[in-house]
Amino acid sequence: MIEFRGELSHNSKMHLIRLEKRTLLLSALIVDLIASIPIICLTIYFDWIFALAFFPLLILMLISIIPLNEKRCNLIFPTTIFIKDDIIICIGKEFKVSNQVDSVKKIIDYGDWYHIIFKFPHKSLRFLCQKDLLVEGSLANFEALFENKIVRVKL
Repeated sequence: MIEFRGELSHNSKMHLIRLEKRTLLLSALIVDLIASIPIICLTIYFDWIFALAFFPLLILMLISIIPLNEKRCNLIFPTTIFIKDDIIICIGKEFKVSNQVDSVKKIIDYGDWYHIIFKFPHKSLRFLCQKDLLVEGSLANFEALFENKIVRVKL
């Protein structure tokens, strides 16, 4: 068994926040683009009043860039990640996610932490394993388990 437990460092938290914001912004852009097509058609063919429908889309875009408060942070920061019996379980203050070890696409080694990336449809940004939070097992065991999937990145 390999287990990472504890509170993430500031750099790790900022990394997860950047990923979360990027994902929210991309999702909002996709929804906005899809919703814009009928609005533009209605505005061109019928009346300019349909252009007012762009305001909710603008609000959706603005919501995606609002800073995260503590309650929303509890939804993204893991407190415990452990690997046991070919299952990776990530637990936070307000969530629990599990995936199979077989569904790991790659692991990005950022130096101070590993970020586990899963294959579609098992995607989750939550699996961030900070190296100094390792309480059971060893980094050598972790790297041996995922030896062909680790990609090292220099920051």
